[in-house]
Amino acid sequence: QHSIMGRLDLAIDDHEVKVYEYNADSASCLYECGYAQERWANAVGLEGSDPGPHLRSELTAAWRDAGIPAGAKLHLMLDDDLEEAYHARYVRDTVQEAGIRTKLIKGVEGMCWGPEGEVMDDEGERVQFVWKTWAWETVIDDYRSQTATHQHSQQRRVSLSDVLLSDGVTVWEPLWTVITSSKAILPVLWQMFPGHPHLLQAEFELSTALRNHPAGYVTKPIGGRCGKNVTMVKDGAVVASLGGGFDAKPLVYQELWPLPRMDGFSVLMCPWLVRGKCAGLVLRVDKNLITGVDSPTEVLRIVPL
Repeated sequence: QHSIMGRLDLAIDDHEVKVYEYNADSASCLYECGYAQERWANAVGLEGSDPGPHLRSELTAAWRDAGIPAGAKLHLMLDDDLEEAYHARYVRDTVQEAGIRTKLIKGVEGMCWGPEGEVMDDEGERVQFVWKTWAWETVIDDYRSQTATHQHSQQRRVSLSDVLLSDGVTVWEPLWTVITSSKAILPVLWQMFPGHPHLLQAEFELSTALRNHPAGYVTKPIGGRCGKNVTMVKDGAVVASLGGGFDAKPLVYQELWPLPRMDGFSVLMCPWLVRGKCAGLVLRVDKNLITGVDSPTEVLRIVPL
C-alpha cells in the first residue's frame, strides 16, 4: 500500500539544504500550504506566485488512484482538536473531489461491533477505509493498553487500535510509515549514506566525536512530535530546549544545524510530498531556536529573479 502524503522539515540557506526529519504520519501545515497562504497573500497584496498551487489537485488525483472501490466510504478519524479538524476537512474536500464518499469521526464516536466482528459506524456502514490524524505511536500505545486487560475485543467498546489495526481496514497513512516518520530512521540513514551532503550526522548512542562536534548536537525523542523534548547542546551547555510528554522515550542524537535567521526568526522550510513528489511548500517561523507546536506559519511566495 502506497503513502498519500508526507512533509519534510528542511534547513535551507544560500548554500546548503539539510534534512531535519520526515513527517510521514502528520497533517500539520497541510491546510496552510494548500489553502490559507494563497488567500493570505492575496488579501495583503503580496507579489509572487503560490508555492503550492497544485497541492489540492495532486491530493485529489492520489485519492482517485488509491484503490478505494466505487461507492465505498472513507472515514476520516480525528481527535477532538481544532487544528486536526480543519486539516481533516481540507483532506475530506480533496477526497470528495475524487468522487469518494466521506464521513468525519471524532475519536471512535458512534462506532460499534458488527455481527461478524467488523467495525461499523453510527449509520450501520462497515468501516473499511480510513484516513487518520492520530499518530501511529498513539495507536500502538492504545493497543498495548487494551491487550493489558486480557479482554476479548468484542466484549468491550471499540477502541482506536481496534479500528486502525484491523485486518479488514485499510488506513492512510499506512502502518509502515511508523518507521519513516520515526526519528530512529535518522541514524539508519546516516549509516547507509555517511557524509551525504543533505543529511546530518545522527546516532543512537552519543559518540565522543558528536559530543565534541564544533557545531554541537541535538537530542530528539524517537517518537516525539512538534519539537517536544528536543534539546540543543553546544560546548557542553544547553542552548535551547522544549518540554513535553515524550521525556520517557528513547533518544537519538543529531548534529546541530541551526535554522537560518531572518528578521529575528528561525525559518523552517516544509515541502509537502504527494505520492513522493513535491506538491507545495510552507514556512514555519519562530523567535526561538526550536520550532514547536505553536510556531506560526508565514506566507511564502515565489518571486522570479
